[in-house]
Amino acid sequence: MRQKYFKYALSGSLTLFLILYFTPRFLPVLDSFYRLSGYFIPFKFTFINCLLLASFPVLALHFLDVKKNIPLKAYLQVCALFIGSFLLIGFIGIWISICLNNPSSPLLPRYIIEEPFPLFSCLMLLIALLIPFILHKRL
Repeated sequence: MRQKYFKYALSGSLTLFLILYFTPRFLPVLDSFYRLSGYFIPFKFTFINCLLLASFPVLALHFLDVKKNIPLKAYLQVCALFIGSFLLIGFIGIWISICLNNPSSPLLPRYIIEEPFPLFSCLMLLIALLIPFILHKRL
């Protein structure tokens, strides 16, 4: 019983840590991506996006909730699977945005990437959250 509460406490604290610690530190990452690639990616920091990014520890807990006693190593492996899914879908989303980059105004330079449609980043994050569940059902 205590292990169950420990898992919920661990996933909740990881979620709060990700929201409070990594959200403000994400802007320098975007700046370094601009310096490396020459493209400026406008990522919208909405509450929904931050919540989707930080919700993977809780989802990883539900992903493994088949067993009562889940080893910590298995939980961390599933968290790494979710992070890999976020990175893969993030790069695919950036590639789609670069390929479909047609600025709406002729005054905008080509290196500023616009989202292809509103809530594109939310859709990409939802797809990244669903990929581990889809792969788990197939395997």
